[in-house]
Amino acid sequence: MRARKVARYLCIDIGLVLKHKAMRIHIDLIPEEIREEYNTDEFVDENRFVYMEVTGAIYGLFQLGYLANQDLIKNLAKYGYHPVKRTPGVWKHETRKTTFILVVNDFGVQYFSKEDADHFSINVIKANYPLKADWTGSKYIGIDLDWNLLQQKRSKIINERIC
Repeated sequence: MRARKVARYLCIDIGLVLKHKAMRIHIDLIPEEIREEYNTDEFVDENRFVYMEVTGAIYGLFQLGYLANQDLIKNLAKYGYHPVKRTPGVWKHETRKTTFILVVNDFGVQYFSKEDADHFSINVIKANYPLKADWTGSKYIGIDLDWNLLQQKRSKIINERIC
């Protein structure tokens, strides 16, 4: 009988992705209520772009989600992580078995070795973003997960002995 590595699950929350990042947005893409609240018209350049530093969430500015995703794609690609084609939200590493699901700023990470998990969580994420890690994998996007791995392992052993 050959031993198989068992996958583990890690949950990571990186908070506000674009915090303290400089960015530019065309003035026509900013909703009127946000333009008034933040007085953005005062900062428009000759090409009608507003340059700003994000210091907190700007609710109602949907472009921030897109820009945050582009920031993640650029930063994670440097370490060999890329979105999977044809499966939105799923990412994988070029050579490691690590895969993860990304929803906004929450990562659900499947890994097979502590080395791979550390590569992702410490070398990649912590180097670029604030990090809150749940090594038990028990809370992802506000959902409580109960893996009950011990019971699954017992059931598998019982089934193997019976069959």
